[in-house]
Amino acid sequence: MLRFEYHSHIGRIFHNFTNSPKIYRSYLSYHRQRLVQLDIKSAHPFLLLNWYQQFERTWENYDALIRECPELEDNFAEEVERYRDHVANEDVDNDFYLWARNQHELKNEGGDASDRGAIKKKFYKFLYGPSVSNCMIRDVSQRRQQCFFTDIFDKHFPILLRIIEWHKTRHFYSDDSPQMKRIRMKLRSENSYRARKNKPKLKLSGKLYKQFAYANQCLEGEAMVSGVCHDLARKDGFFFIPIHDAIICQRSNEKVVRNLMLEHWRRHVRHPSDETVGFAPVIVTTKL
Repeated sequence: MLRFEYHSHIGRIFHNFTNSPKIYRSYLSYHRQRLVQLDIKSAHPFLLLNWYQQFERTWENYDALIRECPELEDNFAEEVERYRDHVANEDVDNDFYLWARNQHELKNEGGDASDRGAIKKKFYKFLYGPSVSNCMIRDVSQRRQQCFFTDIFDKHFPILLRIIEWHKTRHFYSDDSPQMKRIRMKLRSENSYRARKNKPKLKLSGKLYKQFAYANQCLEGEAMVSGVCHDLARKDGFFFIPIHDAIICQRSNEKVVRNLMLEHWRRHVRHPSDETVGFAPVIVTTKL
């Protein structure tokens, strides 16, 4: 049975292959022809480049701040370029997750330093979990222990961390958006269960962090589903399978898919100082 669903709150498509083990993909073929997979390297860290555009909104009076600390603009530009070098560097030896694993904060945690998948799980927990950073807390007595990835961002990318944490603690989606409807529906379900267990109800403010996860994934969906897949679906005889930030296609069509992916990801991940300039991701091709 074919499963095909579109989840509007995250802008993603789900089907039979999205959650299937990757080892099965090598058995896929089209008219007995082998296929290739093109995917965005470190896609979720790369998407964060687009959030630098939101820096000004995280301050009540940004203009006054710049007048008092004019060096902040230079620090901002320098951090953007430094972060871009970590997530959009064509160097094959440059990998964001493995770079993070070699930082002092994660090195001391133990485990296999080459296990990229385990590092990604820790990153997703940091990025899409509740706010645990101290960057928005002025009262020192209220500060909490941060996770390892939070410490890394606090040290290397403090401006980006502030942007992430600001959006995790604010209600920025409208109440009638698919995202807020999803959050409220899940909250009602959770509180219904807690009521049966005689536990206190959870507040909406404790679930606002989910907006950031939905927003970042929607950005991916706009590039891949509304952009790349929309264009590929209009090409005659073009076989392809979308899997979140990846596309599986015939080897003969690799160049077409690569160019479309570059075009749409550049269109949706913009430079904070010039909206006409888009960041180009690194695209990795794997023969299946």
